[in-house]
Amino acid sequence: KIKIKFCISPIYDIQGYFMIKNSWMNSTDFYTSIFSKFPKNERPQIKTDSNSKQSEQTLIRDFTRNKYKINRPIILQKMKKIENAWKKKNEKIFKLADNIFNDYKVINKTYTAFPSIWPIYLRNTNSNQISFPYNKGTKHAIFVLSHEILHILFYDYVYKKFKKLRPTIASEAVWSFSEVLNVLIQNEKKWFQLTGLRARPYPQHKELYKKMSAIWKKNHNIDDLITKFLGE
Repeated sequence: KIKIKFCISPIYDIQGYFMIKNSWMNSTDFYTSIFSKFPKNERPQIKTDSNSKQSEQTLIRDFTRNKYKINRPIILQKMKKIENAWKKKNEKIFKLADNIFNDYKVINKTYTAFPSIWPIYLRNTNSNQISFPYNKGTKHAIFVLSHEILHILFYDYVYKKFKKLRPTIASEAVWSFSEVLNVLIQNEKKWFQLTGLRARPYPQHKELYKKMSAIWKKNHNIDDLITKFLGE
C-alpha cells in the first residue's frame, strides 16, 4: 500500500522546479506556465541561453527560499489542514483505485508529499515525492494528490502487467494516455464527490480524450483501454 507523509521543504521545491522543467511535455511554454501565478515584478529574470544554467539555479534557489521565508507560517498552517483532510479520505481514494486497477498488488512505498509554490505539480518515483498546491484550497490539494497517486498506480500497473510496453513506458504517448485516463477517472461520480472538482484534458489531448471517453463509457475496463490505445 502507498502511504503519504507530509513535510515542508524548500529544497524539494527547488529540485522539483528543475525536474518539471526537464520532463516538460506540455504544448505551452514552460517559463510562461511556471511563473504564470506570480506578479511580473517578482519573477526571476531568467536567461534561456545555454550559458545561463548556473544563473538559473541561483535565481530559482533564491526566489524559492525567499517565498518560504515569507510564507512559511501560512504554508505550515494550510499543509496541516490538507494533511488532516487527506487522512479522512485516503482510504476511500485507494478503494476506488483498487476497482479501477482490478485489485492488483499495490506497491508498498511511502511517498513524501510537500506543498509547492509552483502552479505545476510533480511526482518523482525515484525519490518517492509528490507535490501539491497549498494556496488553492483543501479540495484542490486533495484533487492534485489523488491525480498524482493515480499516475503512480497506473505506471506501476502497466509496468507489471503489460511487459511489452516497458520500453516505451516513459514516452509522450503513454504520458498522454495517463493524463486522459486521469480525467476520465476523476470525473466519475464517486471520485467527483471526494473533491467537487472536475478534471479537464490538456488542449493537445482533446481528440484523444474523445476517443478514449467513447471506449471508457462502454465498459470502464482499463485493460481494454490500454490494449486499444497503447497495444499489448
